[in-house]
Amino acid sequence: MRFNNFFAPIGLMALLPALPLVMADDCKIDPPPTKKYDIDINFCFYHDYGIVDVRLEIPGANLKPDHVELPAHVKANASPIHLDETYEVDVYFKNDWTRAHRWEASIPIVGPTLYVDLETRIVRSNCKLGLKLHITGTGILGRLDESINLTELDQDGIKFLAQSMGLCSTE
Repeated sequence: MRFNNFFAPIGLMALLPALPLVMADDCKIDPPPTKKYDIDINFCFYHDYGIVDVRLEIPGANLKPDHVELPAHVKANASPIHLDETYEVDVYFKNDWTRAHRWEASIPIVGPTLYVDLETRIVRSNCKLGLKLHITGTGILGRLDESINLTELDQDGIKFLAQSMGLCSTE
């Protein structure tokens, strides 16, 4: 067997993980028709940071006695690392920025890792739920350190729960 005949298929298989299989390309929110939420949010954030593009989507929230459940969907592409996950994030109300959930994707053995953290807090002055995204990495993504203030959710159910816990003013 000649080297060229062997190398072409092996080289192609090695390059497959580098193809962008997950594209965080737009902000269309398509919640399943059977899924109902206590609070409709329909929040979507997308940005391309050059080395990584990321999209966060939160279609709604469910109120619990001491926290809020957010079905957060993250797509991130830092080729050859791809992340496409939905997770029910439990947000416990605090006035300081707190990590609500960390998504992690890496290439086994080789080692670069992409971290996407969703951080939350209750803004004491207006009783809104603040959302922030923090993107970091290791290995070839080691210099990646972006922190993005996303939005402040202004829904009555969230305000009522935060006020009942004494985390913000009742004005």
